[in-house]
Amino acid sequence: MTPIHLVISEFSEIPGTGASRFWGHPDLPHGNDWPAYTGDDGNEYPYVFMCQVNLKDIAHYDTCDLLPHNGLLSFFARIGNYLGDFSDTCRIGGSISDKDDVKVMYFPDCSILEENRYHGRDGPT
Repeated sequence: MTPIHLVISEFSEIPGTGASRFWGHPDLPHGNDWPAYTGDDGNEYPYVFMCQVNLKDIAHYDTCDLLPHNGLLSFFARIGNYLGDFSDTCRIGGSISDKDDVKVMYFPDCSILEENRYHGRDGPT
């Protein structure tokens, strides 16, 4: 498989709903809540939104047809301790230690997404 190299640059306008991007707020369909996990203390916490990828943007790189060529993949992770929440005992470093440390959501239809329904860096407010 050929690796994909991403070029990250400054943008002059806010990306539209369903656009590929890192950080910020996810575009989620109505009825889909920001994913959460149960911490070691039994409380529920939001995953940190990492990025969303519009599969149409990368379809021409998928020469082995491993992914759908439409829709949106959204990636979330338990990385609170890297962002200053030192009560989060999960530590994602060079590898993922638990399958629940990462949440990937697939939305096949980008037309039903709602733009940035949430406020705040680490989840819903």
